[in-house]
Amino acid sequence: MGIDNSSTIKELVYRHEESGEYVAQYKQLALRSAFQPIFDRRRKIIGVEALVRIQNQFKTVISPEHFFHSMHFSDEDKNNVEHLSLLLHIHNYSISPYGNLKLFLNILPNSSHLIENATINNHLLSDWLKSLNINKHSIVFEIMEIEYDNHQLLFSSTQNLSNSGFSIAVDDFGSRASNYERVNILSPDIIKLDRSLLTAYMDGDEEPLIQSLTFARAKGALTVIEGIETNEQYLAMSDLDIDMHQGFYLGEPDFVTNLTNSKLN
Repeated sequence: MGIDNSSTIKELVYRHEESGEYVAQYKQLALRSAFQPIFDRRRKIIGVEALVRIQNQFKTVISPEHFFHSMHFSDEDKNNVEHLSLLLHIHNYSISPYGNLKLFLNILPNSSHLIENATINNHLLSDWLKSLNINKHSIVFEIMEIEYDNHQLLFSSTQNLSNSGFSIAVDDFGSRASNYERVNILSPDIIKLDRSLLTAYMDGDEEPLIQSLTFARAKGALTVIEGIETNEQYLAMSDLDIDMHQGFYLGEPDFVTNLTNSKLN
């Protein structure tokens, strides 16, 4: 099953009768969407990152970090959950108060070509966006930090997505495979700086973050610093040449049923 198998995927995404929120079921896993705001330098929300929330049949929460990096789940299951989450997030975004802002969607590097095929070749994803009144220029695909050796396929698929009107971001730069090589291959629109760069900076090791910012500017990419959790960190990051801020201190992920228009102010 993949994102291009519309009849199967669409049956797994449904709207909850009481809450109105879209939810999904994959095997023994229940999936929900949570949205975390991303702010510009004036502390205005300019977009949201969609994050999947996973529970097993025992109602135990499985973190996305554990799920997508664990050896206990197959690559097929990871790809299917990712594709299902993508469609789930798009549906929930369409009924959220964030509908006129950027939507950041995480995708595995080894499935970028499937999303490209669904968008470019059979127009499946593009048609869904149109049916939900979502402009594809609002969508940012974040390439996750997971290793992937087929650089040519990753480049061609993200390039075609970019040419089709979507934006491309490298997620968690400074962690795992989100490195200088990947940025050089993809030339993304946005580089999301991993929280480890922030914490190192706050501990006195400023060079890795400064070098990363200099590199991003040289590549013509906008920057997002991730993982701001205190006022001290926020003030320190505000003094740097960073375009966007994200973190629990500024705004925690929340389900669409809890979102109100007041969160936009």
